[in-house]
Amino acid sequence: MKQILRALSAALLVVWGNWGVCAAVGHPTFLSPQVSPIALAGGFVFVANTPADTVDVIQASTRKTVTRIHVGIEPVSLAARPDGKEVWVANHVSDSVSVIDTDSSSPTYLQVIATVQDLDSATKATRFDEPVGIAFANSDKAYVALSSENQIAVIRTLESF
Repeated sequence: MKQILRALSAALLVVWGNWGVCAAVGHPTFLSPQVSPIALAGGFVFVANTPADTVDVIQASTRKTVTRIHVGIEPVSLAARPDGKEVWVANHVSDSVSVIDTDSSSPTYLQVIATVQDLDSATKATRFDEPVGIAFANSDKAYVALSSENQIAVIRTLESF
């Protein structure tokens, strides 16, 4: 438990220490809600680094950053799939959810393997507007809170098909 708390403390330092990254990324700092910016999976702490549009992966036992994974614009919430094979990231401004592979036996380990987004082909507008929170019913189904629509999107995982 102490290792996890230390890793969470280190994660917060990583996020808070990178507020100056916004100017280098090329877009202004938006005021997106931070819903659940930290997730634990497979001995790693995954942290939404909103200003950098990344998820920082920290080894819980060493508190060292292992990698930085580029996701959509303004990641605000993370959730680990119950079977531990994926971490899902709600990208508030880019209206998408990034899916990160956390299966250590996979060739795409710690990479984005899918992006969930729903665009209306006629109007070119999103029907998946401003995701802010993710919860899993089980490893086959996720619920994504869409803030501007005040709706919940129900998404089946790829393995459930």
